[in-house]
Amino acid sequence: MFDLIKIELPDNGDIPLQVTELWRELFGEEEVCNTRGQFRGDETSFYHDTLYVALQNGKLAACCHITRQKNGFIAGLGGVASDKLFRGQGVADKVIEFAMDDLDKCGCDAVFLGTSNPIAANLYMKYGFNYIPGTSAMLRVSGGKRFNDVLKREISVSGKVEIKRGDASLRLALIPLVYNGCDMLICDAAAGIFGIKTFVQTSCMGLYPRYENIRQKGGDFFMLVSGSHCLGAASFLPTPGMPGKGIGDIFCTPASMEYAPELLTAVRAAAKAENSDLIFPVSLVDGLKCDLLKSCGAKAVGNGQINHSTGVTLNVVHFAWK
Repeated sequence: MFDLIKIELPDNGDIPLQVTELWRELFGEEEVCNTRGQFRGDETSFYHDTLYVALQNGKLAACCHITRQKNGFIAGLGGVASDKLFRGQGVADKVIEFAMDDLDKCGCDAVFLGTSNPIAANLYMKYGFNYIPGTSAMLRVSGGKRFNDVLKREISVSGKVEIKRGDASLRLALIPLVYNGCDMLICDAAAGIFGIKTFVQTSCMGLYPRYENIRQKGGDFFMLVSGSHCLGAASFLPTPGMPGKGIGDIFCTPASMEYAPELLTAVRAAAKAENSDLIFPVSLVDGLKCDLLKSCGAKAVGNGQINHSTGVTLNVVHFAWK
């Protein structure tokens, strides 16, 4: 028999420590680093972070981590893991069922997760998850809602449209923006995010940590938001050891392009781009982005290449304000 327990983070008990050690063993230190702030409670103004665990005689058998918006209807599932001593007993299945039942009671109608493991995908499908085309992300919708309607809702205007310095509220809002809101080949070169119409996007809950990583390296990012929805993002990443140099990028939904110049101004100002060699690498396929940069005074200053994680090399034009 397993005891199923729900733990709201932050929590100073022993179980979150056991979860952290299991993740470190199975997924490596990166998974632990990506969730450390959530475990500390750094994001409680935006999210409910919850661990769902199965215990046997006080020992962790399996777990999963749910991040749920406080002022929205979407959540992300990650950290699904089973201790090797308890595998083959259906314990991960029990934990996911426990978590999904609880989310349905909370009124959450859309849950995202990412996996390229077909065995794991079959398990998730039992609980209503299906792949988003062109991605390794899965989405579960409830309450009779339609798959595409939820994706469109999360990139729609839901209040005042404003630009703000990026924060953890982007963690979930970024997922529908990348998966359903952008037609560009290269969404954000600085963050390594590409459009799903050309490449299979292989990350889900791992998208936002890329922006945290940019900030840790001395860069910054900004968001175009409306309520709890994100309509666009822009970032810059300094080149190590080369003061004043770096790369920047911007992407947003086609319907919010009117706000893109202001978003571009915000990220350039933060990068002090007027006094630097900040380069925006753009694929010629991304005609909207080329036109945007030109309309804001940028000029093509050369050509370059960007490597995708699949090994494909993309030819790009470098835009800059020189």
